[in-house]
Amino acid sequence: MTDRSRTIPADIRVSVADPADIDVIHEIASYLKSEIEHSRPGLKHQNVVLLAHDADDQLIGGVIGVINWSWFLIHVVWVAGHERGKGIGSALIKAAEEEARRQGCDRAHLSTHDFQAPAFYSRLGYSIFSVWDDYPAGSKMFHMKKPL
Repeated sequence: MTDRSRTIPADIRVSVADPADIDVIHEIASYLKSEIEHSRPGLKHQNVVLLAHDADDQLIGGVIGVINWSWFLIHVVWVAGHERGKGIGSALIKAAEEEARRQGCDRAHLSTHDFQAPAFYSRLGYSIFSVWDDYPAGSKMFHMKKPL
């Protein structure tokens, strides 16, 4: 087997950045977005965030996602443990999907684990299209999608 790795120029330095440095994360993402837009015009990249608050204005749930082209990728769905089973998660997902549709999406996708909520997403119309075994070890990660 041939080693195809290359040595970088001596004046280039690779370092680990602070993962909390939001500015550098946004800078890198904006460079990539520019390159993608150049090669694939029509990129729509829009964050979508929905929140649920209780009567005391305490945050009890939320959805974080992103629109890329006509797809809505759901990154995070969270409902406070003491509020689960009350329909808040379903309401958040439905509202996020509606916002994505309003912004031109016709499909959604997400990932979840066997120890999280695949049955919940199935009840909302999501179907599994890929499974990663041992992610993490002894568990499965499900990639699910749904037409909007």
